[in-house]
Amino acid sequence: MRKSGVALVFLLLAGINIVGAQNKKTAVHAIGFYNLENLFDTCHDVGHNDYEYLPSSKTPWNTEKYLSKLRHMSQALADMGTDVVPLHVGILAE
Repeated sequence: MRKSGVALVFLLLAGINIVGAQNKKTAVHAIGFYNLENLFDTCHDVGHNDYEYLPSSKTPWNTEKYLSKLRHMSQALADMGTDVVPLHVGILAE
């Protein structure tokens, strides 16, 4: 009997906490990650293995494809946390 009384008190307190929590406003923070590792322009950079992304490669990488990738990436970044204004935006590079 004592165990059921303790369980009942616990459930009542949990229920009160849930009802009270519904009235609280909480802060929402959005964190997004996007891999920029494969973002290559159409010019060779000395010291980087970017030969696959040059206009002379087997699958020609050109300005049109590069600009299309930039548009898609910028749209993806813009869509992250659209209801929250970011405090910081950063890019980490090697």
